[in-house]
Amino acid sequence: MPAPAEAEPHTTWQAQCLQDMAKHVDREIGALQAAVPAEGVEWAVTVELDGGDAVVTFVPRREPSIRGGGGEYRFSCADKRLELVQGYR
Repeated sequence: MPAPAEAEPHTTWQAQCLQDMAKHVDREIGALQAAVPAEGVEWAVTVELDGGDAVVTFVPRREPSIRGGGGEYRFSCADKRLELVQGYR
């Protein structure tokens, strides 16, 4: 028997957005790892939620810094799409 609706946990739009975004972020990191020629590059990922969208930044954690791949992306929580806004320089 299903639980009553009032017993279901309340999910905020931020939590739902982060959950929807997670698979896109994982996929993008996989693509970045395949595209960047350096071995063992780890990516620092930051997320800033604002007004139904998220700004996601991928920056390689490496000294000296590598060039190529990563950058600033926009994730639309409504459309569930991750788009590159500005590439890493």
